[in-house]
Amino acid sequence: MVVKRVHSFHLGMSSIALMLATAGFCFSESTPVLSLKDQEPYIRLADSWVKRLWTDVDYYVCGNPFDSRKPQWHPLQKFRPDLYTENRAVAVCKEPGLPGGGFFDVVVYRSVNTVVGSRSLRIRFLGRSDKVSAISNPLYRQHDVPYLPYILGQAPHPPLHTTEKEVKAKISDYAALFDIHDVWNDTMFNPINFHYSEGIWSFDGHLVKNGYATPYVVAFEVADLPGMPLGHFLTNLDWCPTNLPSRAVLTSGQAVSKATDYLKKYFPFKEIASRMVYCNTNWIEYIRPDYNYIRPAEGMRGLSNYVPKRDEVQLVYFIPFKSTDEGDDPSCATIYVDSRTGEMIGGTDNGK
Repeated sequence: MVVKRVHSFHLGMSSIALMLATAGFCFSESTPVLSLKDQEPYIRLADSWVKRLWTDVDYYVCGNPFDSRKPQWHPLQKFRPDLYTENRAVAVCKEPGLPGGGFFDVVVYRSVNTVVGSRSLRIRFLGRSDKVSAISNPLYRQHDVPYLPYILGQAPHPPLHTTEKEVKAKISDYAALFDIHDVWNDTMFNPINFHYSEGIWSFDGHLVKNGYATPYVVAFEVADLPGMPLGHFLTNLDWCPTNLPSRAVLTSGQAVSKATDYLKKYFPFKEIASRMVYCNTNWIEYIRPDYNYIRPAEGMRGLSNYVPKRDEVQLVYFIPFKSTDEGDDPSCATIYVDSRTGEMIGGTDNGK
């Protein structure tokens, strides 16, 4: 039986310190450095997004954002027109995290002063264009949003200012600002996460193509405050290729047979592999190849250090196996089989 299922993939967005960015540090020899003149249009564009998203929005500030047990909340801070403009901003080129031939984003960093110190606002523009690919405003993210601390053994506290229905509508509105639509349509997006926790509503959805989940995502965080201000936005939908394969050539039975052979041949823990059996279920989705086990890197337990390109995506069977000995470590493994060619393009394992 083939089950369409989401493989949890999140594109990581690493941050850099404002101090380094302000000092003009380069993060690789090939990364372009923006002149002050080149930075100006991006800073103006970022400021225009600030006005669209947070004009007239109040906020709270936590005195110790790293201690969720005893948060010390300061009084409600009224929005000030100069809140996001009184300090210096800087725009720097930043590699998007995956190779792709001279493709760089621009990130605008601005320090925001509060009564308990500064926070760093970040807005990222895709490929040196005017299109926003990521936003982070820590004034509306954990732990800078007031909430009632969780008490062990008791049910988590419900939202104070919002409802699920209101938040879903607000996320749709935010998505439309970024020209993203139908985020709650499960034929368009497969939601891997929508939940409320400690003052924050979070949503993560994988783009669906041809009925299968892809590794391309959209994510939002909305604060449980009046007005439901946006704390976080991330998308890499523009990286999705237009020529994705639309159907599998192999049957699931053929994929299982190949995966079984690949497990015996390439899995680095040979004795454990001899005790592993097929889990009687598999699924198809689009993933980036990692070439684990078949291109092992030195000292990485059979894992590869291969880094795929942004648009390197294949339609793959996920074939899971489990050891008959519960004491084995790792006890589970999944083999990735290309649904068109039958080649192994990687895998993963789970240990203790």
